[in-house]
Amino acid sequence: MSGVPCASAMGRRRRLPSPFALAAGLLSAAVAALILFPVLTMLVRTLFAGGHFQAALFVQTFGADGLWVAVRNTLIVAVIVNIIAVPLGAVFAWFSFRTDARMGFLATVLPVIPLLIPNVAMTIGWVFLASPDAGFLTGLARALLGVFGVGFDRFPFSIFSWPGLILLYVLHVVPVVYVIAAAAYRSVDPLLEEAARLNGSGVWKTFRTVSLPAIRHALLLAGLLVTVLCFGIYSVPAVIAAPARIPILSVYAVRLINGQTPPAIGSAVVLSLMLMVIVGTLWLVQQKLSVSGRNAQIGGMGVRPNVVRLGPVKWVARIVMLGYAALTSVLPMIALFIVSLQPFWTPSINPARLNFDNFTVLFATAYSRQAVFNSLLLAVAGSFLLLLATAVLMLYADAVKGGWARFIGLITKAPAALSHLVIAIGMYATFAVPPLNLNGTVFILLLTYMVLYMPQASIVAEASVKQIGRQLAEASRMSGAGGARTLREISLPLMLPGLAAGWALIFTDIVGELTASVILAGPTNPVIGYVIMDIYEAGTYAQLAALAAVITVISTISVTLALLLSRPRFGGARS
Repeated sequence: MSGVPCASAMGRRRRLPSPFALAAGLLSAAVAALILFPVLTMLVRTLFAGGHFQAALFVQTFGADGLWVAVRNTLIVAVIVNIIAVPLGAVFAWFSFRTDARMGFLATVLPVIPLLIPNVAMTIGWVFLASPDAGFLTGLARALLGVFGVGFDRFPFSIFSWPGLILLYVLHVVPVVYVIAAAAYRSVDPLLEEAARLNGSGVWKTFRTVSLPAIRHALLLAGLLVTVLCFGIYSVPAVIAAPARIPILSVYAVRLINGQTPPAIGSAVVLSLMLMVIVGTLWLVQQKLSVSGRNAQIGGMGVRPNVVRLGPVKWVARIVMLGYAALTSVLPMIALFIVSLQPFWTPSINPARLNFDNFTVLFATAYSRQAVFNSLLLAVAGSFLLLLATAVLMLYADAVKGGWARFIGLITKAPAALSHLVIAIGMYATFAVPPLNLNGTVFILLLTYMVLYMPQASIVAEASVKQIGRQLAEASRMSGAGGARTLREISLPLMLPGLAAGWALIFTDIVGELTASVILAGPTNPVIGYVIMDIYEAGTYAQLAALAAVITVISTISVTLALLLSRPRFGGARS
C-alpha cells in the first residue's frame, strides 16, 4: 500500500513541466509580447481611432490608384526570383559540399560575398557599374564596341529596367538560399547519396532523386524566406525600380508614410494586414508540403563523404561560381572602392586623382565613428540573441507539436508581413514614450532589430532543427539528461553550422538596416543606415562608397569567422 502514494507522487512529478519546457514557454510568451504588443498598439490606434472601427480605411486603401499594379509587379518579382535563386543556391551548395568542383574555403565564401555589403550600398555599386550614362561597365562596353564601329548615344542595357531589377533581387537572395542549403548538406548523412550511386544511379540522377529531396525542407523554407524578402526589400526597388517606373509594393508602402503629408499610416497598416495573411498562408502551405515529404537527417556518425567526380563539368561548375562572384559581387565592390577614392563619381578613372580624402571627411567627426560602433554592437548582440532565442523556440515547438508549435511558427514569422516603417512606428509608440522613454537610445534599436529579423532567424533555426531530427535528443533524454543539458550538449552543437550561417545573414542585415533606422535613430544613437540615408539624399556618392568600403571590410572579417564555425561535420569534400 505504501507504494501507491509513492507511484502517485512520481506520476505528478512526471506531469510537471521540466525546467527547459518552463523556460521555453516563458520565452515564447516574451517573444509574443515583444512582437504583438507594438503591432496591436498600432492596430488599435489606427483601425479603432475614436473608438470606432475604421472600415473606410480598407475601401480607401484597396481602391487607391497604383496599388494593384504594385502588387502584380511584386508577385512577378517573387515568382521569377524564386525560380532563379532557389535552384541556383541549391546547386552552388551541392557543388561546394558534395563534389570535386569545390575550391577549398574559397567555395564557401564566394556565394555569400553579396552579404558583406549593405543592400543599399550594393545597389549603388551596381548603379556605378551599369548606369546607362556613367557606369564603368557601360563605358567599357561603349569603348570596345566603338573599336568595331558600333556607336550609340545611350547604352541599350540599363540597370534601371526589369532585367536590372530582377538581377539585383537575385543577387541579394541567392546567398540566403545558399547558406540554408549548405547547412542542410553539411548535416545530411552522405551515405544516402553513396548508396544511390552504388545502386547504379548516375551523378545527375542521384542529385535529382536523392540530394535535392534530402534537403527538401530546407529548400521550402529558403523559398519562403526568398518570398518574404521580395515583399520586404526596400533598397533595391527604391534605387532601381523608381527611376525605371516599375511600381513595387515595398516602395509603395514606404511612400504612404514618408512620401506624403500627413502620412497615410492607416493605409500602410491595412497593407501590412494583407501581407500578413499572404505570408501566413504561404507558411502553412510550406508546412503541409514539408510534412508530406521525407527529410534526410543526421545519422549520428562522423562519416567523410566520397567526393562526387564531375569530370570536365567540374571546370564548368568552377567557372560558373567564379563568374557569379565576379559579375555580382567582386565588380560592384571594386566599383565602390574606386568611387570612394574619387573626388566625385565619374566613369573616367584618373589614378592621379585617387586619394583617401572621402574616408578622412567621413570619419572626421565622432558622429560617423559612433554610427559604425553602434551598428556593429547592435549587429553582434542582436544576431546572437535572436539565433539563441529562436533555436530554443524551434526545438521546443518540434518537441511539443500541435497548436502551440503552430503558434510559435506563426508568431515568429509575423513581422515579415509588416512594413519596417510600421514596425518602427509601433516600437516608437510603445517604447519611446513614458514610462520607458527609450527614445534616442540603442536599446530601442536593439528591440526593433530583433523584431524585424525574427522571421529570418526563425526560418534558419527551424531548418536546422528539422535537419538534425529528434532521435539524438530523445536518446539523450532517455539516458537521463535534462532538457537544458540536451540543448547544450546535443542540439546546439549539431545546429551550429546552420546557426552560424544564420548569424552571418542577420549580422549583415542589421549592419545595413535602412528603413526603421530612419525613424528610430538620430544624433544621440546614430547607425550606419541612418548615415547612409543622409549621404544618399545629399547625393555625395563618393562618401557613400567610402562608408560601404569600410563596412565591407569589417563585415568580411566577421562573416568569415562565422563561416569557419560552420565547416562540414562530415569532413567536407575536397578538390
